[in-house]
Amino acid sequence: MPSDSAECLAFTKFGFELSERYDTPVILGLSTRVSHTRGLCELGEREEHSRPYKKDIKKYVMMPAMARVRHEFVEQRIRDLAEWAETSEINRIEINSTKIGVITSGAAYQYAREALGDRASYLKLGLVNPLPVRLIQDFAGKVDVLYVVEELDDVIETHCKKIGVNVIGKALFSFCGELTQNVIAEKIKGRVPEQLGFNGDMAIYYTDARNVTSDGFNIEVTVNDAAKEMNPHVIVAYAYDRDSVPTAETVLSGRFYTQTRRLTEMRRVNSSADETTYSVSLRGRPEENYYLYVILKKDMEYSNMVSYSVFTPRE
Repeated sequence: MPSDSAECLAFTKFGFELSERYDTPVILGLSTRVSHTRGLCELGEREEHSRPYKKDIKKYVMMPAMARVRHEFVEQRIRDLAEWAETSEINRIEINSTKIGVITSGAAYQYAREALGDRASYLKLGLVNPLPVRLIQDFAGKVDVLYVVEELDDVIETHCKKIGVNVIGKALFSFCGELTQNVIAEKIKGRVPEQLGFNGDMAIYYTDARNVTSDGFNIEVTVNDAAKEMNPHVIVAYAYDRDSVPTAETVLSGRFYTQTRRLTEMRRVNSSADETTYSVSLRGRPEENYYLYVILKKDMEYSNMVSYSVFTPRE
């Protein structure tokens, strides 16, 4: 299952080699999205191959008498391919954060990488039939929670559960249609960071505005190193209508009640190579219910600002 244009070319060549090595049909699994992409590819020299057809009734005519014998060959071939898949370079592990693990293939790999970045580790499967066993079990042992991100049928998920690996898959993702970066971010992280607007040096990021009571809550904000150096303001806006989304203009005009903290006033709860998570507890408003939005005020390029932010009710 190639995930981009370069892999389409490489996997096609590789498919012919695999077919010759194991005497097997090889199908290149393409999705609509990958088929419509363009990308840089490394070309090579064309190689000419010519092999005359050899009549072989026992191999190509699957009447019952031949099929029974051939079935044993096919089963052994599957075992050989499965063993090869354990160490093949087209099945690779990418270790980043070990809190989240993702098993995926094809275009879904690109979506997962964009949605989760280095906050997750990945097992990218180039060969999906047959699937490896030890490689998946080894990867599962390295992460806290393991997701399977695949489009349409739950082929990888079913295999994982069959070999005793606990995964989360179609309980979150649909059997129908294509996946997207936002769908993966929403289902796994529970939020979709989205810049709603900006004015001057203010950027507003929507983070799953959550209905909370007046008892108080925690806010967690994760920023990259560039943003951390700026020590930005973290502004919490209160809205009493789910559809009243704050904008930079309405916040600046005082339409929304807000509370503000500088990043250095918040408690550091987690740090990685290039990101840091900060937390602060705030008291709520006396009203019964309201929605929260996290806003970040800064003086730098918007693309360098926030990896993601989230708030949760305080326990």
